[in-house]
Amino acid sequence: MASTGFRCAECRVSPAGANAFRNAPEVQAAVLARAERIASAARHASGEAYYADVQTGPQRCRAMVHPGSAEARRDCSRNNTILRSIDAGRG
Repeated sequence: MASTGFRCAECRVSPAGANAFRNAPEVQAAVLARAERIASAARHASGEAYYADVQTGPQRCRAMVHPGSAEARRDCSRNNTILRSIDAGRG
């Protein structure tokens, strides 16, 4: 018998409800805010242009930080600028 959701003594979470929650506009705003903080730290560290955007998927939304120019792409490739700026998105 296939399970249709997580069960506990007092609640049952359906996968469709969990997916709707993870794609909610409020969650998208929170995820984008973290990505913007990472992009800002990368801009501050390198002086190059970085930007963030958010996309929705079938199960959850996700945010990405991209280099905004060829110079930023080179800087990120050489110095791992986005990876080194990850800590700015925490907390």
